[in-house]
Amino acid sequence: LKGPAFGDSLHALLEATLLGEPLDPAAQLAAAGLLSGDPALDAPAAAAVGALVQATLNSELAPGLTLAGLSPRAKRPEFGFAFALGGATPTELRALLAEHGLAELWPVTDAERALGGLMVGAIDLVYEWQGRFHVLDYKTNWLGERASDYRPEALEPAMRVHHYPLQALIYTVALHRYLSRRMVRIDAGGQIHFDYDPARHLGEAWYLFVRGLGTGPNHGIWRRGFPVELIVALDAALDGALDLAEAA
Repeated sequence: LKGPAFGDSLHALLEATLLGEPLDPAAQLAAAGLLSGDPALDAPAAAAVGALVQATLNSELAPGLTLAGLSPRAKRPEFGFAFALGGATPTELRALLAEHGLAELWPVTDAERALGGLMVGAIDLVYEWQGRFHVLDYKTNWLGERASDYRPEALEPAMRVHHYPLQALIYTVALHRYLSRRMVRIDAGGQIHFDYDPARHLGEAWYLFVRGLGTGPNHGIWRRGFPVELIVALDAALDGALDLAEAA
C-alpha cells in the first residue's frame, strides 16, 4: 500500500492507538477505500498494516524510549497550532538561518513577498521524555525494498528533497511558542510564575520513516536538535518582533 490515502490511514491508526482506542486496521483501510473486497487479499493487507503500527509503537527509538511506553500524560497526538506571521521575507529568514549554518533549509524562490497571515499546522505527536518536550512526525515514504534504504544516513536525501527539516524547524518553533506561554509554577503564596527555559525544556525533532523501523539499528529514525538561539530568534522574526535589518 502506498499513496496519500494510505499515509492518512496509518496516521489515523497511530493517533487512535496512542489515545487508547482499539487497533482496527481493517476498518480504517475499508473506510479509506483501500481494500479490494476480496478477503484473500484484504486480510493480509490489514495484518501488514497492523504490524506496521505495532512496530512504530514498540520500536526502541532511543535507550528506554518507545511510543507505547509513554504515559498518557506524556503525549499529545495531533498537536494543532496556528500563529500570526509578522512580515519577514524569505531572504531575511534565510539570512537568519545562515547564522547557524542552516541557510539551505529555507528554499530559494523568486517570490520575496513578506510573509503574513497565519502559520497553521498539526504535529503528529508532541511528547515529554527525560524532562524535555519533543516533536515527532510519521512518514510513510517508500524509499526502497532493502533495509539499508532506511539506514539513518540514507534518510537525509529524502528529508531534504521534501523540505522536512524546515518543517521540523517550524514545528519546534510552534512548540517553543506554546511552552513559553503554558509552562508555569505556583509558589507557596499562590503566585503564578512562568517557568519555561528552552535550554532545559525544549527537545528535538524526530521523524519516523515507519517502513524502516525495526529493520536495523536506528533504521527509519531521523533525529535532530536545533540551537536554542535559533529557535528563539526565528520565533521573534516570524512574529515580527525582531528587527532583521538591524540583526543582519
